[in-house]
Amino acid sequence: MTPLERLHADIDARVDAIRAERPEWLCRQGCQGCCHRLAEIPRLSQAEWRLLA
Repeated sequence: MTPLERLHADIDARVDAIRAERPEWLCRQGCQGCCHRLAEIPRLSQAEWRLLA
C-alpha cells in the first residue's frame, strides 16, 4: 500500500468511527455540503490523480 493509499484508508477509518458515534453527522457519499463551501477547487498531485483514475 502506498503512503497515499494508506492516508485514504486512515481517513476512511476515522470517518467510519465518527459515523458510528454520531449517526447524525452529515459527511457521507453524495452529501456534497462541504464541497459546495470550499474557497477554491482542491489541487491534486500527480499521485492523487493516478489514485483517482
